Amino acid sequence: MKVNSEQLKEIQLEILNEVHSFCEKNEIKYYLTYGTLLGAIRHKGYIPWDDDIDICMPRPDYEKFAKSFNKNQSRYKFVSYEIDKKFLYRYGKVMDTTTRVIEDARINYELGINIDIFPIDGINDDLSLLKKQIMLRRFIDFKVVKISKRNSFVNNLVLFIGRIIVSPVTVGFLVNKMITNAKSYSYEEAQKVCCVVMGTKLNKPVPKEYFAERKLVDFENFKFYVPIGYDAYLRSVFGDYMKLPPEDKRATHHLFTAYIKEEK
Repeated sequence: MKVNSEQLKEIQLEILNEVHSFCEKNEIKYYLTYGTLLGAIRHKGYIPWDDDIDICMPRPDYEKFAKSFNKNQSRYKFVSYEIDKKFLYRYGKVMDTTTRVIEDARINYELGINIDIFPIDGINDDLSLLKKQIMLRRFIDFKVVKISKRNSFVNNLVLFIGRIIVSPVTVGFLVNKMITNAKSYSYEEAQKVCCVVMGTKLNKPVPKEYFAERKLVDFENFKFYVPIGYDAYLRSVFGDYMKLPPEDKRATHHLFTAYIKEEK
């Protein structure tokens, strides 16, 4: 059965509540991040045109979560490249195994409706490392983004040429390299941090003190954690984040179809 947008959000919130409860019981720190954090502060819930949930964890908490979450689970499953080499993403996801998601990308992995979990790593102002990550991310896009009629001719041409250039290497090699790079610095010893695995210009080193404490805020009639330095963090990523974008920019950037699996 195909899932509509409201059902999708209900299932995502069920996953987030499960993760929240698990983290509370096991003393694991997490924070809403990216558009989900922005939505919590500006809209007290989803950004109206958004359709996903993003959270982040300091690397030590991320590793603890990755090792323990699946032990007492049946419906929900955490997956990452470190757990399953067929999962070609640089970060983790918790998915509902009673559902299925078909993404418009050249990654052949059976996903369920999910939320993204990003590790936060130490960075120490190393912009050269971030530039390497951006380059590797671009190489991955060449491999996995589909040539489509939705793209301009120039974008499709760049994808085609880029795909030829990176053809000698696998997506797995690039993903592994980005994860390895992200762990270059100790989170505990670093003064600055960011989501190093993402490989985008949005990710800039920020003081670790932004994540030193956290507080609960409203999100779709529930309460979840945000970093104490959320204002400065959001400004580093989005600029004047309380200002709404132009109407022609208010659209999701995710392309997928979700289904409830039929019971056998």
